[in-house]
Amino acid sequence: MKKILLLGPLTSGHLQKWISPCYKDFEFVFFTLHDSILPDNFSASKVYRFPRITNTRLDFLLAIPYLQYVVFKCQPNIIYSSFLSSYGLLGASIFTRVSRILATWGTDVNGKPQSSWVLKLLINRLIKNYCWINAPAEHIKDKLIKLGAKADLISVFQYGIDISQYPIKTEALNQGLPVKFLSIRNWGKLYNIESILRGYSIFSNKYNVSSELTIIGKGTDSEERSLITLMESLDFNSSKVNFVGFVDRDSLNNLLLSNDVVISIPSMDGTPLSLLESMYVGLLPIVSNIDANIEWVHENCGVYTAYDDVYDVANSLFVATGLIKSNVISSIQEKNRNLVIKKADYSTNTKKLKRVFDNL
Repeated sequence: MKKILLLGPLTSGHLQKWISPCYKDFEFVFFTLHDSILPDNFSASKVYRFPRITNTRLDFLLAIPYLQYVVFKCQPNIIYSSFLSSYGLLGASIFTRVSRILATWGTDVNGKPQSSWVLKLLINRLIKNYCWINAPAEHIKDKLIKLGAKADLISVFQYGIDISQYPIKTEALNQGLPVKFLSIRNWGKLYNIESILRGYSIFSNKYNVSSELTIIGKGTDSEERSLITLMESLDFNSSKVNFVGFVDRDSLNNLLLSNDVVISIPSMDGTPLSLLESMYVGLLPIVSNIDANIEWVHENCGVYTAYDDVYDVANSLFVATGLIKSNVISSIQEKNRNLVIKKADYSTNTKKLKRVFDNL
């Protein structure tokens, strides 16, 4: 059986879900600085752990000799690095003749590599050691090329969503009042939940629209306290705000089905799976005008807003309200759902990854 040495953060559900359909076909060995309990599918897999000594990127430099030893000991057929700016650089830094492949996520390309000349220089020098690279979106591919990757070695797809797990909203579910908005992103600064709350306050006081806003997601205790304090300080007129937090899969499906508009306005992103889930179910998207969203929310199939302009956010809520009550909403739902099925079907895309493993 072909052996794959995977370098990546085991704490990531993203990583675990990506390779799960392949667990019977290959022997997976893991190398990580971010340890976690693996799913039952991989419970028998060998895990090599390197400690976080400094809790900085320096730890990846310190891990190079140990990884070199692991590669010599394991003799893998493929080295698969996940996340460019950390494990990707680590996997490219060792000496080996084993085929190396790389999976990028979004923030590992959009973030530090765009602002740090040191990282840019390292990536430009080391990314050529990979014989195949996976990008989650076309705008990520474009940035990878600028960082030194060869265009013909980059394949654009990511695991997407398992469409069998989601309900589908019918037109009848969109016709009542109040209009229901759902914020689906986590609470880190880059997701701009504060802008959503402030924009919703302006919208609630400026327009005579019966509505409610539900905020799900998760963050640190400090982020949660900050958002709750802000929410309690704002005037939402007669509108309602539900601060829910993290929800399980069944609760999420119920929320997607019972809401009308999804709001996702990060200042940078890769391919947001939670947005794709919402579009498949049938929510109208309000999104920030960044590359990641432009690639998925086509013209007239959603509403764009400036993530750092609360008055623009308020106006976008009003525009979305008009679309929800119009006779074009069914067409928008169908177009968005078909796009997700075409480009982001989990079953189709994980089979593409397996073919890459087979071909190498």
